[in-house]
Amino acid sequence: MLTVSGSGGQSQATRGVTVSAPAPVIPNVVAAFDFAPASPNVHDSVTFTDRSTGSPAAWSWSFGDGATSTAQNPVHAYAAPGIYIINVTIFNSVSSSAATRSITVNPAAAYRSLVSVSAQTSGVGGSAWRTELTVFNAGNEAATGQYLFLPGAGGSALSRPLYLGSKQSVTFGNALLDLFGMSSGAGAIAIEASGTTITPTLKLTSRTFTSGASGTYGQGVPNVGSANLQTTIFLTGLESDADYRTNLGLVNRSDSAASALLTLYNGSGAYVASTTVSVAADNFQQASLASFFPAVTGRSFSALSLRADVSVAGAVSVYASVVDNRTQDPIYVQASAQPSGSRSTIPAIGRAPGANGTFWRSDVRLFNPTSSILGLTLRYQGASMPVTVLPNQTAVLSDVVSQFGATSGSGSLDILWNGNAGPIVASRTYTAAPSGGTYGQSIDATQAFTSDSYVPGLRSDSSFRSNVGFVNGGDSTIGINATLLSTNGQTLASAFVQLGPHAQTQYSLASLFPTVNVVSLGTVTLQAHTDSGPLLFAYGSIIDNTSGDPVFFAGE
Repeated sequence: MLTVSGSGGQSQATRGVTVSAPAPVIPNVVAAFDFAPASPNVHDSVTFTDRSTGSPAAWSWSFGDGATSTAQNPVHAYAAPGIYIINVTIFNSVSSSAATRSITVNPAAAYRSLVSVSAQTSGVGGSAWRTELTVFNAGNEAATGQYLFLPGAGGSALSRPLYLGSKQSVTFGNALLDLFGMSSGAGAIAIEASGTTITPTLKLTSRTFTSGASGTYGQGVPNVGSANLQTTIFLTGLESDADYRTNLGLVNRSDSAASALLTLYNGSGAYVASTTVSVAADNFQQASLASFFPAVTGRSFSALSLRADVSVAGAVSVYASVVDNRTQDPIYVQASAQPSGSRSTIPAIGRAPGANGTFWRSDVRLFNPTSSILGLTLRYQGASMPVTVLPNQTAVLSDVVSQFGATSGSGSLDILWNGNAGPIVASRTYTAAPSGGTYGQSIDATQAFTSDSYVPGLRSDSSFRSNVGFVNGGDSTIGINATLLSTNGQTLASAFVQLGPHAQTQYSLASLFPTVNVVSLGTVTLQAHTDSGPLLFAYGSIIDNTSGDPVFFAGE
């Protein structure tokens, strides 16, 4: 309002003024992307992940072979080997940006895998051990190859033929007897296969178990890949005391002899003992921890960790089996290289009641294999907890959910760190036996998030029940298409799961697939897929209805 005064009086004028908020500044986009695997073979699915900044709204991809996409995170397979130039151009309302990278696509390769231990043998405490093996062909063409038994004591490998049609699976309930005609023995099982035009995509699970007074008690033995066959690998979660005993095993998958320098540390990081072990080509050996390290005899160690320095890259797998002396229930721990990046995830931890009167809790062990202090942040259901681990020390977090102040609950556990490498992780989820002792399953930490995941060898009948779970490793909500497949590849049921950022969920087969009769399913495979990019981890857990003992199967 304006007022004007003079000798003749005053006059006023009024007008409105509209003040608008400034238009938001839209940043310019900057294109960037990653792809995995870094060096794929022909017909492998390559996932391209957008890493652009500036809030792009549209994407235009060119894969270098004539194919294109407008998805944010596309998946593409190359039909021929060679070097291809990938280009992505991104847009928002004010700018555009392009990024270019090359990718080398290799010819189709043979599939190679290793199950480090299988058994048809007697053990301590009257236990009798045997191995169940399931192999699933996730590819779109048949796979042919061989199963190899790698024996101990310098023996010769045995070979049996392999053939699997697309989406078919086969289960050997007593693998050494069914495949190799062995009524007793122990060793590793290697699997080799080739396809007509592509590298086979075989997925496998293995369970080595013993029968008790009622039901079975077992351990899942995972498929060993190249990440577990480095020249320096580590184990944690070992124990040697009145409650638990540990067996240690080594497998040489190469064509020449190899050796491993094994160094053992106690929970506080002090040196315990070391030994050098030689393993013949294509051979296996397993013995008690005291056989390798006599220094542990007559002493009690509730937490032990091990470093293995191997003479030949890509040759030796090292593992441990930790057995409850009261129940004879084992858990399996696989040696691995120190993880890089900034995070590992344990797919499932819990503190909750289960079926048939069971109550589950989880323990976690974190080994620092370096000469520097390792500062960690543990994240569970939005809560965080700092953990500091001294050099060569093993931090033991018993009943880890309760350490976040929760009386019950379940979910995934993220382990985060600053720097180039993190801790060696072991976890165990278990229930107590009425007469003492525990039945449990080891659940390895993972960094292997993907768009497609398979869990073969799940069992659902009058003797066993199965749970399946999913973890979202990303910062946005994802949708998951879950499919249950029979042994001949037939779709039995389908379900859709929506999962929030960094969330985990778990279902019984009956609750996820209510249309199937879980008592008569038998052996099945879970197939899980998300269109959101490499953010998914799927898993399964088989539980003996009589003993209450679980076995964990990581998805592949």
